[in-house]
Amino acid sequence: FGLAKTLTLVPMAIVAGLLVVAAAPLLFVVVGLQIVRRAGNYAITRPGREMLYTVVDRESRFKAKSVIDIVVYRGGDMATAWVFTGLTQGLGLGLGAIAAVGAGIAAVWAVVATLLGKAYVGRHTRAELEALS
Repeated sequence: FGLAKTLTLVPMAIVAGLLVVAAAPLLFVVVGLQIVRRAGNYAITRPGREMLYTVVDRESRFKAKSVIDIVVYRGGDMATAWVFTGLTQGLGLGLGAIAAVGAGIAAVWAVVATLLGKAYVGRHTRAELEALS
């Protein structure tokens, strides 16, 4: 598929799944979406993310991985908890409305994933051309 499409697969599945949850906020739908998300993260997203690091030097790779793993993922978990609390307790939204908001966020994730994949292809192509010359 190429890296851009591969990185976009999971967020688009999340968008579709969250739209289903928004239409039918039932427990088994949420559980099914969680299964798809976790399997997709381990089988598709994580290997794709590791591919992104192959076009940067070793020092940048290890610095970036630490920041992403700690700041982005843990900070994202904390921000998600705050947003969820704000939406449920502050605005009084139910599961369906929160799923619709999540679908919008996952759509932004899909766009970022596509852009990252395309940037990787550009850097990878330049690196191959430099290696040949």
